[in-house]
Amino acid sequence: RASASPPASDIIRLCCVIKAMVDDMRVEPEQHFKMNSEDEKPFEIQEGVSIISRTGTYHVDKILKRRNFGELVQCTHLETGEIFALKCIRKKFEDSYKQEEEVLQYVSSLKCDENNLVKFREVFLYQDRIFIAFEKLDMTLMDFMRERNWKPLSIDEIRIIACQMLLALNSLKQAGLTHTNVTPENIMLVDHESQPLRVKLIGFGKACLTSTLSERDIAVNYGYSAPEIVLDGRLDNSVDTWGLGCTLAFLFLGFHLYPTYDEYEYLRVIVQLFGNPDESYDALLEEKRAFVGLLKQMIFVNPADRILPAEALHHTFFRSKPTVTDSEIKTGGGDRTPDNHRKS
Repeated sequence: RASASPPASDIIRLCCVIKAMVDDMRVEPEQHFKMNSEDEKPFEIQEGVSIISRTGTYHVDKILKRRNFGELVQCTHLETGEIFALKCIRKKFEDSYKQEEEVLQYVSSLKCDENNLVKFREVFLYQDRIFIAFEKLDMTLMDFMRERNWKPLSIDEIRIIACQMLLALNSLKQAGLTHTNVTPENIMLVDHESQPLRVKLIGFGKACLTSTLSERDIAVNYGYSAPEIVLDGRLDNSVDTWGLGCTLAFLFLGFHLYPTYDEYEYLRVIVQLFGNPDESYDALLEEKRAFVGLLKQMIFVNPADRILPAEALHHTFFRSKPTVTDSEIKTGGGDRTPDNHRKS
């Protein structure tokens, strides 16, 4: 007599253990860049210093963030007076950012304002650093939610953000690109005071040509990476749809839809919730039902079943309040500028 199949939780746990064993045997890219700190004499990034590129001189006005790769600073381009965000990368991470530069060259050709993608100005070397200049934006959706003390956004507010990001993903798909890391940290408000809820997609450091996804070692971001990334499955650009779906759920709930701290818990909750995730929303208004319905189609476990960005723009969630025309969906253009927890 055939034995019963093991529970899904046991299968997930076994997959996680096997993957962890494989990961332990890998040599991570960062290990190739480790250097003795005594041998390093880096160019110090601090307020007031000047950084020279082929287009002119950047004056560092403010240090925005410090990261392992270096710093993110706000600069004034002295020749034009424009404000930019400058990513200052330590030379030892050069190879890691060559891929980002290549992708940004592609992105620059996609009508960034119309498609809600961050505008990239230039990449250059100065002293012992690599610099990438971007347009200066306001704040990430994560920072925005933190400022609101994790208060959920309204359905109308989520609709505005969702439409803009689906147009962004649609433009990437048409260009043969996959972002791979769509999260609240990689979507930024442009200028919330003057353009409420106008957003752009940023963070192309892990992006790549969709045709090369199978060759990439995609870093896992628990809570937002699609299951096939976690389990080393076959990848396509629907991983971005999953990430956006989880991000929209975060805006709706005020906390992460899935655990962000542990691989096993992340996959366990996906299996636990996916069977019938809309049961708890029976009492909500029809508008909210439509939103949940869209989320379900964005976060199908099977990549082939996930809704395409262009299809999502025709979903009933957007039907009650027109936000974009059919011609804009086909061209990836259009002006969508709005008119006028608890983090793990």
